Amino acid sequence: MIDPSVIRLADGTWRIWFKYEPGKSGSLYYADTKDLNEWKPKGLAVPGLPGEGPKIFWWKGRYWMIMDAWDGLAVLSSEDTLHWARQGENLLKTPGTEPTDRGVRHHCDVVVSGGRAFLFYFVHQGGENAVGKGPLWGRHTVLEVVELEERHGVLTCDRNKPPYVDLLPAG
Repeated sequence: MIDPSVIRLADGTWRIWFKYEPGKSGSLYYADTKDLNEWKPKGLAVPGLPGEGPKIFWWKGRYWMIMDAWDGLAVLSSEDTLHWARQGENLLKTPGTEPTDRGVRHHCDVVVSGGRAFLFYFVHQGGENAVGKGPLWGRHTVLEVVELEERHGVLTCDRNKPPYVDLLPAG
């Protein structure tokens, strides 16, 4: 099990989504627990959609799943965390314009604060930005952030727009 994402459901149980390495390549699975100790496997989370690094969160009246689909970040939404609808376009498919954001984006996390949602993702450095740098430059990683926008059930973001992040205390 790698790249887990855990949330507490409305009924008090916990659900985890993860990539199961020995299973079907790239498939996400899920399991439930009442006590965070004994987990009951439930099966494939999203049949037919390979990916990894799922991030599940509640925002704008529904559950969202954003996962690394190896061609941008796939976005799905659900009202019950069991039936997921995939949105047409993946997020962050094209490189950004900032020098540190020109590489492929990787796994993400999302922080919801004050009604806003921020997508944090990492970018390994390399390519044209590595010219003239030492041989280990490609091992540098930069954490990037972008604000998510929701319109009519579709998430978008502009990775070239500087975000104003003002996180509020929990509760």
